[in-house]
Amino acid sequence: MNLRPVHLLIPLIGIALGLLVPFEKPKLPVKKKRPGAEAAVAGVGGKWSDARFLTERMEEACAWVKEASRMDFLERPTARVSTAEDIVPFLSADMGKAFGTLGAKDDEGVRSMARSLAAQMVAAYDPKENVVHVLPQNAVAAAEAAGDESLLDPNILRLVLVRMGVIAIDRQILTDWKAALDAATSIDAVHCAGAVLEGHAQHVTARIAKTWANRERGFDSDTFDRLVMLLRAPPPADATPAQKSLASEGGFALLKGHAFMKAIAKKRVPGIKGVISKPPTDRNHILKPATYLATFVKKRVSALPGKILK
Repeated sequence: MNLRPVHLLIPLIGIALGLLVPFEKPKLPVKKKRPGAEAAVAGVGGKWSDARFLTERMEEACAWVKEASRMDFLERPTARVSTAEDIVPFLSADMGKAFGTLGAKDDEGVRSMARSLAAQMVAAYDPKENVVHVLPQNAVAAAEAAGDESLLDPNILRLVLVRMGVIAIDRQILTDWKAALDAATSIDAVHCAGAVLEGHAQHVTARIAKTWANRERGFDSDTFDRLVMLLRAPPPADATPAQKSLASEGGFALLKGHAFMKAIAKKRVPGIKGVISKPPTDRNHILKPATYLATFVKKRVSALPGKILK
């Protein structure tokens, strides 16, 4: 078993994991706006801290995600300018059980992991408030760490909102994913749950980015690749050991998860929804999607009537 801690949602598990109950239609609460965050990051990162831009582009992202995923939101999320400190409380609550599996021994351990994760995320989805938090300060730090300030380009931000929209719609509709994450009893299982969620977000985002590149004169064909550069930016020199460990695991969820879900999308069984609702628990399955998919072929063959098999 791999004993390295997981980097879910990289900047994202891009994650923001949720508190929805499986098999029930969740009631999304009234969204409350925390004062002060926007003032604290006013002007940071250009469009990254532009509330109007985020509102308009979140609507755009949701429309495209609905079409590309063939699912519909229970309620479209809004986007908000936030700081890393703002997202620690909901990450602690939403990821508490997973952090426990990863080694957190008490509430303070959970908060410590949440702070480490929040420090590296450029955006996060809070399923309880149905809000996408955009973190301009983290985005600027990531671009600087990557050595390329052009990674703050508004079109890259648009793709960040798209991938957050995918995570939001998955969290709203495919609620078994959260149940699987909370039930994870191994580090591998936590890794895999993060990889399928992140991988699906990357898969859908890449498809939308390709369409935009073909339709929009100002949208470059390498914008998706540059998004990956931003999300995989190295941690700062003064990063804590936990932050460095999270960054080292980023490639698994972001890259291997993407390749895995791209392979899953080509097959009807188990299908994207099936995998997200019931993620594999063995890290090797994410690394070798063909081997994983082969197990479903065997199951289907073994279920055929005996006369057909003779």
